[in-house]
Amino acid sequence: MERQLDIEHRLTETIDREKANTRRIEKLEKVVEVIHEMSRTMVRLVEQIKTTNESVQELKVKVDKMEREPAEAHKQLKKTITTSIVTAVIGAIIGALLSLVIK
Repeated sequence: MERQLDIEHRLTETIDREKANTRRIEKLEKVVEVIHEMSRTMVRLVEQIKTTNESVQELKVKVDKMEREPAEAHKQLKKTITTSIVTAVIGAIIGALLSLVIK
């Protein structure tokens, strides 16, 4: 009889442990699903970040080009002014020399 009570007691403990384990597993399944959803969300975020980075790089190239344009225009203006001054001076010298030769 005592053996039967011991078996019943152990069986009751096993059933209680099984119920507790089942509840724990159900909670863990919910946590695992949340983790999977977070993982899928992270994958989408990474893709969006890649796309954003590509757009930022394109904008950076365009902005760099726009920033260089005034400097290039300034260089071209300086070159044009210098060429004009040199041409005027050379023209004046040639004009003076021609007026001396023609007289």
